[in-house]
Amino acid sequence: MLGIAGLVLLPVCGIGALVAIPGLIVGIVATVRRSNRRRAVIGLALSIATLILAVIFVVLFNNWLSDTGLRECFDPALYPDQEAVQNCVENKLGGRTG
Repeated sequence: MLGIAGLVLLPVCGIGALVAIPGLIVGIVATVRRSNRRRAVIGLALSIATLILAVIFVVLFNNWLSDTGLRECFDPALYPDQEAVQNCVENKLGGRTG
């Protein structure tokens, strides 16, 4: 159940990755205890898939921040207040953000 919830909740600010960790633990424990082994293995596989997708998403998002130059907007030494950060983001994205 946690494996399915992890996949469904992954797009919701990455909450699915947090759900997948207990799903991984429960899946391992259930597999070792041989308690409903088929369901445990499926849950374990879904939890692992969720964590892999989360890592891929983080890497892609990180690369996007670097490619667009947005990473420097969040450097407090360069942009010390929220208004400066917002102006930087607007300039990098080519328009108003809100």
